[in-house]
Amino acid sequence: RALRRRRALLRRRALLSRRALLSRSGLLVCRLPKNYKGLQGTLRMQAIERFWISSLMRGSSWLYPAVGTIHVLGMAVLFGSIVIVDLRLMGIGRDIDPQRLFRFAIPLTLAGFLLAGASGFMLFLTEASTFIASRLFVLKISLIFMLVCNAASVHLRIKQDIRPHRDGGDEFPPLIRLQAVLSMLGWAAVLAMGRWLAYL
Repeated sequence: RALRRRRALLRRRALLSRRALLSRSGLLVCRLPKNYKGLQGTLRMQAIERFWISSLMRGSSWLYPAVGTIHVLGMAVLFGSIVIVDLRLMGIGRDIDPQRLFRFAIPLTLAGFLLAGASGFMLFLTEASTFIASRLFVLKISLIFMLVCNAASVHLRIKQDIRPHRDGGDEFPPLIRLQAVLSMLGWAAVLAMGRWLAYL
């Protein structure tokens, strides 16, 4: 026991001597702040802002407005096609064949989503640290993720639950109609948040 205590004491003295030597040479690493992870995230966002595409968009007088216009057009195509599909799922326009409508509207929805997503990512690169610190922006991205999951769920349910088309009859179960209502409200909220981000 005495030998173990002596060894432990010697190890402690050696460690203290090393720390003293490092502190004298200025190489001793100080304790990290509590918000170290947050600082790391901010530094990463600032590094993203230094990408060549970010600098190009900030330095150009026409590129940023052009990308913003493309983003608005993409959101218009996305929201317009979603509204048409959701209204049909809710039972409005029952004289329209749902399968033909879906074949027409779903490609437009995907094209609008890709266009809005790509242009929105380019806008994000210019002020990444500002956007990532905004709770409204985080809420918007989270809502978009949930709406995409909702759309995928509706698409799978339609394949399983759709009934033969009958004028005046309910083709879709109540759950799908409820998801359609939530989809319309959710994407309208996404559009509103996008506008608020420009002023908050």
